[in-house]
Amino acid sequence: MKDAEQERIKFISDCLTYDTPRLETEKYPEDAEVTTDFPYAEGLTMDLYTPCNAKEDETFLLIHGGAFVYGSKELDKCFGMHLAIRSGIGVANINYTLMPDTDLKGQLEEIFKAIEMLAQKGKREFHTIGDSAGGYLALITAILINSEEARKACGIELKADVRALSANLICTMYKTPQDTFPGVYFDKKGHMPPFVYDLSKVLEKDTCPRTVIVTGDLDFLREDNRELYGIMKEKGIEVKFYDAVSEGDRKMYHVYPISSPTWPEGKHVTDMISDNANGR
Repeated sequence: MKDAEQERIKFISDCLTYDTPRLETEKYPEDAEVTTDFPYAEGLTMDLYTPCNAKEDETFLLIHGGAFVYGSKELDKCFGMHLAIRSGIGVANINYTLMPDTDLKGQLEEIFKAIEMLAQKGKREFHTIGDSAGGYLALITAILINSEEARKACGIELKADVRALSANLICTMYKTPQDTFPGVYFDKKGHMPPFVYDLSKVLEKDTCPRTVIVTGDLDFLREDNRELYGIMKEKGIEVKFYDAVSEGDRKMYHVYPISSPTWPEGKHVTDMISDNANGR
């Protein structure tokens, strides 16, 4: 636990070194209506990005990354706005409590509160999307929405009649050892099923929606993404895969579509995800 805590502190420091100057220089597109800091539970907020003529009953649920211990919705704001405009589907970009102030079940409970709030606003069809650890949360959320059995195993309630139509995973993780960072924070009370440490164990054709997996040649989780793509193909899940190659100054590091959504590769990712959500 001590080693994990040291790794957590160093990880946050490294992320701030990269993300702070990036966020200070980001330029947001103007072709979407933006609602910031909409409350969905006590102390928790979401941003809503609504394009012109948005589909009334569909939404993206955007979950930021950060190894479950770092980050906020602001990290994904620019990407989320571009996605809303290119897809014609609104985006709900959420904050959630970070570990170790909560555990995996706590984060999932908060995400499902956001889903229920959006359902009250007329959203019935969800497209989950996330980067890195947010990709993990996007994948497990889609599975839990569609599988009552998996929800019961995790102790998650869903009071709304909704369906996950797609899952969109950017430089994702789908497994984490129980004894390494950040897995040590996952399940302090020991109440979660074993599959939370390896989501390939719970992937089923009938409950995992059509999926996009995105990685790049310099992504440190590249092999995990390639493995997950192979697993989904074997299970007969509808899945598309993109492995971007660095070119010149455009380096395909971890979560490059989030940090550089206007690069050709970033635009290709938003187009892939837009097509996936729209059933193309």
